[in-house]
Amino acid sequence: EAARVLAPGGRLGVLAHARDGAAVAAAQARIARAASLIAPDGLALAVRALGEARARGGDEVGPLDAVRRLFAEETARPLDETAGWALNFLAEILNKRGQFPPEYLIANAQTVLDEVSAHSARLSLMTEAALDEAGAHSLAQAARAAGLSAPAPEPVRDPAGRPVGWWLEGRSGAS
Repeated sequence: EAARVLAPGGRLGVLAHARDGAAVAAAQARIARAASLIAPDGLALAVRALGEARARGGDEVGPLDAVRRLFAEETARPLDETAGWALNFLAEILNKRGQFPPEYLIANAQTVLDEVSAHSARLSLMTEAALDEAGAHSLAQAARAAGLSAPAPEPVRDPAGRPVGWWLEGRSGAS
């Protein structure tokens, strides 16, 4: 599609993540770290269940104990930016739970669940789109088949020589 809409003589540059690169490894670590927060037996749903128990006027002891246990487990694990945000947000709404109706706790716990789930989904798509060497060459071949002049992709490395991605450049037909 990019080749089709590119102006004659136009240039297209693509930097695709390397499947074995640091960005993909970091994304996979964030996905793994977030999994326990959004799992069916995870903290976000436990906080929502606490709000639902309050809304029903039911016993909060069991749900509150579960939240405290899960919160302790989550804060004992290393934090990344996403987990830190989620835990800080959940701590804030838990501390304010007595000041607001139960729907506040339910809605904000759902916000954490939705945001962390969406972030994990975006990271998953990024890791799935990452290319190994064969994939980078297939992309270059597809670019040539679409009418672009596209030399072989060039590996991109960080200053320590670790893989970052694949640079692919192409030009559309005559200008």
